[in-house]
Amino acid sequence: MLKLSLLLASLVSLAALTTNPGDLPGLGFLLLPTLVIIGLIIVNGLFVMAEFALIGVRPSQVEHLADEGHGTAKRMAAVLRSPEKQNEYVATAQLGITLASIGLGMYGEPQISHFIESYLAWGLGLELHDTLVRTTGYLLALGLLTYLHIVIGEMVPKSVALAAPRRTVLAVAEPMRLAGLIFKLPVRLLNGIGNLLLRLLGLSAEDDQARLHSAEELQFIVTESAEEGALTKDEREIINNIFAFTKREVHQAMSPRNRMEAIPVDIPLPELLTRVTESKYSRLPVYQSSPDNIIGILHLKDVVQHQLAA
Repeated sequence: MLKLSLLLASLVSLAALTTNPGDLPGLGFLLLPTLVIIGLIIVNGLFVMAEFALIGVRPSQVEHLADEGHGTAKRMAAVLRSPEKQNEYVATAQLGITLASIGLGMYGEPQISHFIESYLAWGLGLELHDTLVRTTGYLLALGLLTYLHIVIGEMVPKSVALAAPRRTVLAVAEPMRLAGLIFKLPVRLLNGIGNLLLRLLGLSAEDDQARLHSAEELQFIVTESAEEGALTKDEREIINNIFAFTKREVHQAMSPRNRMEAIPVDIPLPELLTRVTESKYSRLPVYQSSPDNIIGILHLKDVVQHQLAA
């Protein structure tokens, strides 16, 4: 393949120096196809950026700008809040990618292939319709377009979108709004067919909107974040205690009423100081008449502040 590519480059360079316009297509022949191919790759990349930016952006990033009055951010925030609108947005992006890819193959490959085949046949002294010429021209054209499509139309836009999802999702918001208007009917038709197939499989269209993490996944994220230095040891312990608390039963977290340590509202100060000193709690319920009538909570710090002030 490398040798054939070098041969192709040599033939094209030689052809540009020769005056044989009647038999071979000049470089001007590629002007329009090149512009169309570049345009299709750019369109493909735009839809790829839109799809991955929507996946990568955090709703809070857009909501913050929306609260400040950013018009584009308000529209995107509405999309991020609605699973139905997200489905339509992603479907629009995928339809755009599909159409751009089909157009690139249907239009670009024959144009590039014809140009390459003409110079291959001339350089090798073969007929234009020779099997070797046709096959080689097809493979070279397909390889070139595939490379451009994957690298420039897919990988680079995806990397840009994931590296800066907020800026990207706002930058492509207006083109995606226009694409949504153009593809509105096809997208709804395709979504309807897709939802029907999901129901036949016993699935729900909302299932793919579940981005919630399980408790185990969240604990793994906390552990990874702590190991990478994003969380301190104390922060990690506090968060892990939240997960541990969910496994406790009510009697482990709360005291029965008959064992509750409470104080009457009219307790004398000396007795209060004794109770507070002997208690293992920093907060004590305060009741009036009976422990069934709790009227407030006494904080230990309030008692200390009162004594210091006195």
